[in-house]
Amino acid sequence: MEVLDIMRARTSRRSYTSSPIPKDSIEKLQDTIEYLNRKSGLHIQLVLDGEAAFKSFKKTYGMFSGVKHYFAMVGNSSDPLLHEKVGYYGEYLVLVATELGLGTCWVGSSYDAQNCNCEILAGEQLVCVITVGKSPESLSSRERLVLSMVKEKSKKYDELCQYDKQPPEWFWDGMKAVELAPSARNRQPVQIIYYNDVIYATTGQFQYNKIDMGIAKLHFALGAGGRFELGEHGRFYKDEETV
Repeated sequence: MEVLDIMRARTSRRSYTSSPIPKDSIEKLQDTIEYLNRKSGLHIQLVLDGEAAFKSFKKTYGMFSGVKHYFAMVGNSSDPLLHEKVGYYGEYLVLVATELGLGTCWVGSSYDAQNCNCEILAGEQLVCVITVGKSPESLSSRERLVLSMVKEKSKKYDELCQYDKQPPEWFWDGMKAVELAPSARNRQPVQIIYYNDVIYATTGQFQYNKIDMGIAKLHFALGAGGRFELGEHGRFYKDEETV
């Protein structure tokens, strides 16, 4: 599949079946996690059979059903770029899982972190989790409702950028990918700036904006073909390795 097709296929799934993740898919995910951890310095883990984190109705508000597996997004708590790294590298994992035919959903708080079965070393923190697994072919009524609300509120790609002159065509390829990027509460807070032939990204200070920044940068980099620096006003470099 082309990368934009994978992004279009991705949707937040909150319902999962009892079907296990195929062994070859687990191996692909584990290999990807190992690579991303080396690149990023994160401590991402694939937690299998970790349903205890989603058993508490008080924590999940009934938003999820059948969750057994998730990515635990763990990293160095003193890293100023931690949340953005979680977004950038976590979304790469989401797209890999989507290509494998698995459902995923970013979960910032609607889970029981105390019962999250992952390793957190001294000086590390669990930022969030990403559910992963086999989802029913059809969306649940709750998922359809959430999706319709998201589509109704979503901004178009040309509302997510600013520029001082007409950008090159590949810039718009990147922006179409940004339009498909998930964000907390669908706020889409990230702006991609094209000014004086330099491309950078900026956002506000809402709690999950830095995760959203990483996600949006990853989408733009994959769509446009290149690499984004991490950090507020991090620059984009065309034709460099994305991850």
